Amino acid sequence: MATKSRGSVSASLGQAVIAVSVLAVLIIAVTLFFSLGREAQDPVPPAVDYESVVEHLRTEYPYDVPMPDVPENWRATSVDYGADAAGNWWKVGFVIGTNSFVGLEQSDGEVNSMLDDRLNDYEPDGSTMVDGERWDRMRRDGRVTDYALVNVSIDGVATVVYGSQPYEELVRFIEALDS
Repeated sequence: MATKSRGSVSASLGQAVIAVSVLAVLIIAVTLFFSLGREAQDPVPPAVDYESVVEHLRTEYPYDVPMPDVPENWRATSVDYGADAAGNWWKVGFVIGTNSFVGLEQSDGEVNSMLDDRLNDYEPDGSTMVDGERWDRMRRDGRVTDYALVNVSIDGVATVVYGSQPYEELVRFIEALDS
């Protein structure tokens, strides 16, 4: 059985240290290259102009389209609308800070289909009176609990206010809607 001399063990150890050091420098260089080349990105999408959409829909839709009146730290990040054989619908979403949101959706079309689609994973959680109208409370538990308040008017218009904010905040949002 051959034995290694003390000098060859030191040489091997030295070569291993050099190899690991070179590898570490390369990893750091690649990491810096890819991370410094990127600009810091805002995790929240850019704001959208929902007010002009609401003004337009107020002249086109056969039901009252409310104008959300929100605090300055709420950013509207999505707005969409459409009209087809199934009815007229629209929605707007607000981001609050970087990890909270509130959305509003309305439709006068296939209300049950819209509610089933939008609130598929939600469970009934009682009801709340807001300005004399009954709103059904819905809740979805998960990593983050989402809440929803649902009202279907006598005219068949469904309004859903939902988000990561608790029911009390959703009620304040509803109370601030300007029809």
